[in-house]
Amino acid sequence: MYQIIFSPVEKDVNETRANIIMISLDGVLRYIPIGALYNDKEFLAQKYMLTIYSPYADKSLKDKPKLPWSINAMGVTKKFELNEFESFCALPNVAYEVENIVLDKRKGKKDTNGFIHGHVWLNEDFTLNRLNDIIFNPIVTKDQVSIYPVLHIASHFKLDPAMADKSFLLLGDSTTLSLKQIKTNRYQFHNIDLLTLSACDTATGSGKGEGMEIDSFATLALKHSAKSVIASLWQVHDESTGLFMQDFYKTYTAKNGITKIQALQETQKKFIDEIIKCKTDNVLTKKGRENIDIASDITHLSIFNNLDFSHPYYWAPFILIGNWL
Repeated sequence: MYQIIFSPVEKDVNETRANIIMISLDGVLRYIPIGALYNDKEFLAQKYMLTIYSPYADKSLKDKPKLPWSINAMGVTKKFELNEFESFCALPNVAYEVENIVLDKRKGKKDTNGFIHGHVWLNEDFTLNRLNDIIFNPIVTKDQVSIYPVLHIASHFKLDPAMADKSFLLLGDSTTLSLKQIKTNRYQFHNIDLLTLSACDTATGSGKGEGMEIDSFATLALKHSAKSVIASLWQVHDESTGLFMQDFYKTYTAKNGITKIQALQETQKKFIDEIIKCKTDNVLTKKGRENIDIASDITHLSIFNNLDFSHPYYWAPFILIGNWL
């Protein structure tokens, strides 16, 4: 894939001395982790900062983020059985993920590890009403600048290959938000500088045949005025995702003048260089943010037995779409 996709333009790119590449992809190419393309020496993500172009983010590409960041983080940690056909495994690392990112003063914890001011809404607190309130009634300054420009969602996302009304985000009170609802209710994310979808398949749409395509969660958010989205290309792993997100935010907030895409690349490099490693053997962490059991379903891949986070499975699914500043 490296030879087919990138090698033909590599010489031209090198001559420009570019270190950031915004890529416009069509068709099934949109579902290829470009950063994981490999030339027998290094991954493309190690050499370039790679961001994905969306025409829906054209107007906001030059907008600088509102700093310092503050955040609303929402997530699900519990196991859910919506009906006899749909069940979702517990995500024990979600609590660790958001509580080590968000400094929530309401908790009154002096020993919190959070470093971005904001609010955490987990399980029963992660409701449709709460999400709607954040999106439709944002807290803004006198200049109409959002107080909480970052929205982080860590949960399950189910993508139905045929219907938008059956593709949905699982909320913490066992209800769901479908892609159809986002369209029908005209959700607007224009107060969001960054929407992070720490869930499965959120950058993935699906073909219905005859050239029809169901928009991904990320595409819909960009259509509805989000400036940038971090989303996933496949079913991601619970523990590695939590560590990935924590390091991304920490890298971005710790360095003055750094861009979102630079922070994303630095986190990817830490995974590749094995600076960030598996911290626990808890069997629950071997279930991804999806409804499969990695340990039993794909044990033929040794990578899932020893949890080697340097493998692209762990760091390559997350892509930044839209404004990369």
